[in-house]
Amino acid sequence: MVPWELTDGLFRGGTTGWKLGPAAADLAAEARARGLTVHMGRVNSLRRLRHAAAIGCHSADGTCLVYAPRHQLPRLLSWLDEVNQSGGTRPPAVRP
Repeated sequence: MVPWELTDGLFRGGTTGWKLGPAAADLAAEARARGLTVHMGRVNSLRRLRHAAAIGCHSADGTCLVYAPRHQLPRLLSWLDEVNQSGGTRPPAVRP
């Protein structure tokens, strides 16, 4: 049971299997329906960014810019462009 009345937002973290699974997506949908912000952690690939956008996450973070930022920033920007152009839901804002 989630104490929604005491919750300001939902952080989706944990193992990859949990985070990308249906139960976590259901929790995200419930949080959004309640007007809460949904954030997904450890988003370091296009696949995860697509997933975060598809389930309606408002934001995401990852460490990819920490390692080789000159290489990773253009890559990350291309991921955001691709997610933006795919239609679907609003892509998450990525926080370094």
